[in-house]
Amino acid sequence: MNEGTLRLLDRLTEVERNSLEAMFDDRHETLEKCSAVLRQTALAVRSRGWQTHESIWNPCLFLNTVDHDLSLLIRDLAHERDQWKRCFVARSLALLLFEIAEDIPAVFGKPFRASLAALAVPTELRASVDAQTKAIGAFWNQHRSMLKEIRTAAAAHREHDAIRLLETIERIDLLKMLGLALELGRLLNELGAAAQAVITYTSAVKPPEITGGASL
Repeated sequence: MNEGTLRLLDRLTEVERNSLEAMFDDRHETLEKCSAVLRQTALAVRSRGWQTHESIWNPCLFLNTVDHDLSLLIRDLAHERDQWKRCFVARSLALLLFEIAEDIPAVFGKPFRASLAALAVPTELRASVDAQTKAIGAFWNQHRSMLKEIRTAAAAHREHDAIRLLETIERIDLLKMLGLALELGRLLNELGAAAQAVITYTSAVKPPEITGGASL
């Protein structure tokens, strides 16, 4: 990390600091409320044994949860002033970016897709989810080597040579990490929009596990 990078990050985050804080606070409140609704519904369909619908609601809750975590770390990195704390947040970001980008395609994998087919979700809605999960998979393939090095050596402290550990930390480009976090955040938002369209459609479809009664 060079001092120029740090000063640039300081200048970027001084601009409309209060409004940025308010924006993040509003976003996190929205994400928290959304998770509460998703969790309540996921628990409800699970208690009824409606596995087809649960296989849709559970991935959406997972998506909202990791998006919330990512947004918190983005704010912390952008607004932190202490150099060591910045490095710590950047290491945590590397770990989170790696895990999210690796996990999302699997979370929205076979059970989710089987439920889309069982509930006759329109092709265009399924294609939108497919496109967004593939974009996240491409992000992971492109950046996984760099993220894995930071994640393994510095975030998980598996590098026991303290000199090498510190050298790994010092090589972290804070602006690059912030840019990658914002990029993945955008991809998660786009997947969230596609997933919301699926939820809206499937909420009106009767669970295949029952033979009659009202829809969700």
